[in-house]
Amino acid sequence: MRKILVIEDERRIAKLILEGLKEFGFDVSLAFDGEEALQLIKSHRFDLYITDIIMPYASGFELCKEIRAIYPNAPIIMLTALGNTDDKLEGFDAGADDYMVKPFDLRELNARINVLLKRKEVSINSPQAAFLKYEDLCLDLNT
Repeated sequence: MRKILVIEDERRIAKLILEGLKEFGFDVSLAFDGEEALQLIKSHRFDLYITDIIMPYASGFELCKEIRAIYPNAPIIMLTALGNTDDKLEGFDAGADDYMVKPFDLRELNARINVLLKRKEVSINSPQAAFLKYEDLCLDLNT
């Protein structure tokens, strides 16, 4: 079962996302502010992260950068009411893979999650993923 961390300060919306994603077969954890999210990010590994932007203690932009620093290939979706182009660009610059504006349809969120998870699986299982290369040093992870 795929594990997803949903970071959303509006509890009603967080619970709706939780219930909807559980129906799609995901194991979902919730964080209601940036501080709680940072604790979970640092102590648990999730398959995908969904974050709002405007929250207490740390913004979604800051959290996105923190996730990228710890888990460089983790899929991240920003799910927020901020829908202008500048906000979207800032989200992508912070490291988000996708950006959805509220209100949203849970079926579309599920589709976007599945696309990102499939892309992650393909990149992990690709032949290039079996090698780490730094300057003239190459490490074959399979041997």
